[in-house]
Amino acid sequence: MRANILTLLAVAGAQAYVTMNLYSDNDCTNLIPGSGQTTVNSGTCDTNVGTGWSSARIIDDTGSPAGTLTFYTRNSCTGTSHGYSSANFACLNNFGFVANAVGLAGYDIQIL
Repeated sequence: MRANILTLLAVAGAQAYVTMNLYSDNDCTNLIPGSGQTTVNSGTCDTNVGTGWSSARIIDDTGSPAGTLTFYTRNSCTGTSHGYSSANFACLNNFGFVANAVGLAGYDIQIL
């Protein structure tokens, strides 16, 4: 019984995340330098990209529903922002600024 409880607690604490490709242009064509990708976990904000981007495309939304993906002008996850559903796999490109950070407000996966 104790093993079952520990397994349940480990699964209940798992988080959703979103991995996306980031692009220097406004139509998801030219990947930014480096890997061109970033991953952000639910309830966090990623400021480690290093290069601003003008559009993005979600390529993995493991643990969906992950919530709202928000792009920010400042690397401190502040400033002008624009949010999208993390279930949107289209080219996310109408935020109107060069993004420097991305946050994911969402849900912990709760499997009971």
